[in-house]
Amino acid sequence: MTLHSSSQCDVCAKATMTEAVGNPYYPQVTAKDGHAFDIDGVPALLAAGNDYLELSGDPRVRQAAHDAIDRYGVGVPSPTGAGGNGSRRSRRAAHEAVDLYGVGMCGSPLMNGYLGIHHDLEAEIAAWTGQEAALVFTAEDLASVGTLTQLVLLNRDTAVLVEECVTDRLTDGLRVVEPRWTERFRHNDLDGLRERLAEHRGRTDHILIVLSANEPGTGTSMALTSICDLAQEYGAEIFLHDPAGVISRDGSAALLGRADRIGFIAGSFSGPIGSAGAYLATSRAMARHLITQCTTRMFAAALPPFLTAAARAGLSALRSPSRDSAGTADPTHDFIGRGMEISRWEDYRTMRANLGRELAEWAGKESGIVFAAGYLANLHGLARVIRQDRDVTVITDKSAHASMVDGIRLGRPRRSVRFAHNDLDDLRSKLVEAQTRTGRSIVLVEGAYSVEGDLAPLPGIVALAKEFGAEIFLDGAHGVGVVGAGRGTAAAFDVAEDVDYITGTFSKAFGSTGGFLLGSAEAVAAIDTYDPADPAIALAPALIAAAQRSLDIMKQEPDRPARAHAMADALRSGLTLAGFEPHGATPIVSLSLAGLFRSDESPEVLAISHENPRREALERAKARIARDSVSTIKAHNWLLSRRGVYTNAFIAPGVDEPVLRLSATAGFTEEDVATVVDAFVALREAYRACGEVPDAPAAGLALPAA
Repeated sequence: MTLHSSSQCDVCAKATMTEAVGNPYYPQVTAKDGHAFDIDGVPALLAAGNDYLELSGDPRVRQAAHDAIDRYGVGVPSPTGAGGNGSRRSRRAAHEAVDLYGVGMCGSPLMNGYLGIHHDLEAEIAAWTGQEAALVFTAEDLASVGTLTQLVLLNRDTAVLVEECVTDRLTDGLRVVEPRWTERFRHNDLDGLRERLAEHRGRTDHILIVLSANEPGTGTSMALTSICDLAQEYGAEIFLHDPAGVISRDGSAALLGRADRIGFIAGSFSGPIGSAGAYLATSRAMARHLITQCTTRMFAAALPPFLTAAARAGLSALRSPSRDSAGTADPTHDFIGRGMEISRWEDYRTMRANLGRELAEWAGKESGIVFAAGYLANLHGLARVIRQDRDVTVITDKSAHASMVDGIRLGRPRRSVRFAHNDLDDLRSKLVEAQTRTGRSIVLVEGAYSVEGDLAPLPGIVALAKEFGAEIFLDGAHGVGVVGAGRGTAAAFDVAEDVDYITGTFSKAFGSTGGFLLGSAEAVAAIDTYDPADPAIALAPALIAAAQRSLDIMKQEPDRPARAHAMADALRSGLTLAGFEPHGATPIVSLSLAGLFRSDESPEVLAISHENPRREALERAKARIARDSVSTIKAHNWLLSRRGVYTNAFIAPGVDEPVLRLSATAGFTEEDVATVVDAFVALREAYRACGEVPDAPAAGLALPAA
């Protein structure tokens, strides 16, 4: 694939920078127990985790997951008998992983790391599909929709040729970021495909053919061999959506001798593998490039360890020589009669619906819908809200999460603008303008901001929304379970009735994985038109059961969020007394080290001059941020390698000003707080001793071998 120019790409520049000073992202986690974990075998204190209430490893939450695995199996059941009950081997592996690691990873591998079993699964998927590397995801939409979005971003001159049997849902990734050309061609119409390939070869250096695999022998099975030959002839790449594992079930792509001609295979761990989640198999170079994008759409959350373990066991069973020539399931599968399967399916749907309803009541809304990931709640939920009437101006806080930005792009409103972070005056001006431009306005904010750690001024936002007749869409990912005795930011400010939509995730305070959207009964009914088995809302029963048990604990033990807040306040106080300037009003503690680095006074920054004063100021600011970014990454690496304290380094383009993000949990002790504060004091002294942050080794990501 011909990629975009790295010299013009902020993300590529970020990747180059991190490689030069020590990549702080994707650490290799070798053991995990609450906020204590090992990185590359070395014990460390997780001072930036999202398991705010430390419920992922709570015995009651673990037991809820165990019970659900025993009742439903590992994956999502279905009334057809094709659900994810899985083999006894898969369920045993899932149980062991729950005991060993807890229920969820509570964050993306970008920030919270990979386990060895994640790397092992990726290596096994790569070998199974005949590819060099693979990436695993929590949901099918992230592996397919998210990847297609990234591929277009890598080359905006891409021409995409989509076979007509490919679902509209799969092409949502093309709608989020539109390629220059998109065309449909008829199923197995090789002549028509050849014509389009010839036409676009003269226009662009990157053509992507998007296909969906179907069962061999059916009326819709595809002429894969011929399409691969055409793609090679015209220098095109193939993206193959294969959720049922048709092509790779027996390594068919490799056996056909065409694996090297299929650039991307997106598949699912449900069905024959008997787990949940998804994967993308591709080349080593492309996997590495996708990883450097560091975006929400690529890594919304790590695949829970028990699903990873179950997928490995299920994949091993599929590859076992004990399977018969027809490819039937291995003999360790339990027999499930159709009546029992229907009963399990109905029970599962009831459990999912009950969680949505109880969560809505807890947060002060009428109704709720559960999604497979928090990212998907924002992507699909917001897009559907916008599509109700596209004559709308969407007004977004500048610091709002990237998943909401993708939801705006997918929804395609008439206008979208941003207002300065938590600036009510700027919001008012945008609402005034919106009144003259569109018939509808939606204000997008986070209740508790994920990097800054501050709260949205919801009473003021609600007052403005009422004045201008605007709707409010609130991302409550870092607020529900933490703020307002766990009921969320809107409830804390007593404005839940005035906030139209609240989304969030189970991969933070709930210690599980998944997402949700809450609103009025009428509003949720308008959004919830999904087929019950739609991948966007298909969430493993154990994850739903774990989230439900976590919600019960939140109601019963309101002291948990109070404990997390108390530890965060103690951390902010300790850092302040030590001479730093931490920020935040939640368990998140945001800390800029600009005052320590004093980059604006460095010789290389001061040496920048320009005859235009405004241009000089801009260039100096850019150089200062670049210098602060390097120093922030070095500080992260030093804290981890020298003091065993793991933080999150946020640098441009993700944030305007580089910061270290810390967080405290309900499991923190005064000794943990002292450890973090002492580490920063030692960092400052080390900096003063040599005039910069000393170099230190850092954990990085090593892709699995083919």
